Amino acid sequence: MSRKPEAIQGNHYCISKMIEKKTPEKLIELALMELAGAFADDTETSVYELLSAGEPGVALELLCSQLVEHEIPISCRLKNRLVAAANIMCLEVGEIRDLRVDSSK
Repeated sequence: MSRKPEAIQGNHYCISKMIEKKTPEKLIELALMELAGAFADDTETSVYELLSAGEPGVALELLCSQLVEHEIPISCRLKNRLVAAANIMCLEVGEIRDLRVDSSK
């Protein structure tokens, strides 16, 4: 049985490889771009400031807690980015499991 080339093993593999190449900061920035305008308060600004200050873990925790608190639905892709950022930093962000995923996004 021949093995499929890496490039065509499936979307999960390709997405995993793309995420591996990104830093937690970049993944959080991509999430913020997707969420642009979703928050009525200064959450976006605060997350960017934390990233600029070299605090990606705190930025991720703040972002996830605000998404849960404001009940903002997100795409599965966005949740995967947030999970990947947490995994890269070896963080357990409890709010990630409480995020509202909208399957239509």
